[in-house]
Amino acid sequence: MTGILSTCAVCGAEVATKACARCKTLYCSQHCQAEHWNTGHKKMCKKIQRAGGAEQFYADAKFMEAADAAVAFCAAPPP
Repeated sequence: MTGILSTCAVCGAEVATKACARCKTLYCSQHCQAEHWNTGHKKMCKKIQRAGGAEQFYADAKFMEAADAAVAFCAAPPP
């Protein structure tokens, strides 16, 4: 697996070798994958897949976060 995301989506372990079959979210173990599924991934999985997979979904989310921060900064009155 190659890409920007390389850590487990649940525990943050550096070695994530398992992936969700549908959206490609990465996990270090089957235990982490099952835990994530039961705590909300089940509801988000199809949305992540439709957005182009985990890499694209989270990149788009970070972009929107940065764009919102830039707009807020530019809209603030000067000191």
